[in-house]
Amino acid sequence: MNGNYLEFNVFFDIIGTIAFAISGAILGCKKNMDILGVIVLGLVTALGGGFVRDLVLGINPPNMFQNSTNALISTAFAVLVFIFFFTKEKFFQLSLVKTHEQIHDYN
Repeated sequence: MNGNYLEFNVFFDIIGTIAFAISGAILGCKKNMDILGVIVLGLVTALGGGFVRDLVLGINPPNMFQNSTNALISTAFAVLVFIFFFTKEKFFQLSLVKTHEQIHDYN
């Protein structure tokens, strides 16, 4: 095999980190958490599984403390999800935009 296996693993590690950070942040937004709660939930969701894996395997310190790249990526995407949900909510509160419920109230 001539391909670089390490780059392949890093790519999928970053994709998985982003996916889990987004899923945790979405749950935090649905539960009406503030920005700190959304970030913490995104970080725990994205990094918690690897942390437990490293503890079980006896890797000290766990990888999440050796390399902060995944934590920074998780934080950035959790903030982006929070901003998206906040602006979407403000967008639908404008009087120019009628939601499905508002349309049926007029009938």
